[in-house]
Amino acid sequence: MEPVRLTFRYTERDFVRAYRLHFRHKLRLKTDIAVVTAVTLFGGFLWNSSGVRDYAIVMFCCSAILVGLLFTAFVIVPPRLYQREPKHRDEYSLVFASDRIQFHTIHIDSNIEWELYTHAIVDANSYNLYYGSSSLSIIPTRVFESSEQRNSFDQLISQKIPKISRKS
Repeated sequence: MEPVRLTFRYTERDFVRAYRLHFRHKLRLKTDIAVVTAVTLFGGFLWNSSGVRDYAIVMFCCSAILVGLLFTAFVIVPPRLYQREPKHRDEYSLVFASDRIQFHTIHIDSNIEWELYTHAIVDANSYNLYYGSSSLSIIPTRVFESSEQRNSFDQLISQKIPKISRKS
């Protein structure tokens, strides 16, 4: 299989989308929204019951805190992570070969073994390749020169990374 060569710079949009995908997976967004809804509904039920309005206020406060945490994770944190690190604006040159990954930026020149990556999450905008529980390499889908190159990359990671979750 021919190596897949990619050269790109992250945009803030690439980075924010990838981290939102990461947080959706890590935080279990659907479950979190269901919990917020249930707690709010329970608070509404308590509000209409006599003598327990204080508990209803506690439920509403808990819902507000959960919504605030989700808002922070999805709206505030991803752009700040991008802006905080100057390395995210470097040009990346990557070569994904069957035996290793060559990783080059102005500050880094290294060869990485595929075994470093334990799992991946893929959606229409990016490939999030994980090493460790929360450390990731982001490959934006816009950087592929053709659908054939993207298909080759997809085949390669399917062979090399043991667990891949595909999101729509």
